Amino acid sequence: LRLFSVAGNQIKTLQKSILIALKGITKIHYTDNLLEKIESNYFSNFVHLETIHLELNKINHIERFSFLNLERKLRNLDLSFNK
Repeated sequence: LRLFSVAGNQIKTLQKSILIALKGITKIHYTDNLLEKIESNYFSNFVHLETIHLELNKINHIERFSFLNLERKLRNLDLSFNK
């Protein structure tokens, strides 16, 4: 599995436990949900991530270190159309 998508599902919070088995994924799509916050270290265990789609949410707070350890692989981070 390389792509994990839960776009358009009215998700309000990110549950890290859901993604624990998906460490090898390269793309995550959380587009068009109700997310308001990205917690610290949420994506830090996913060192293979190249693309993260978080557009069309209600994100108004991103905690420090939310994207820690992604510096080498992450190429696309879409946060458009948030608060």
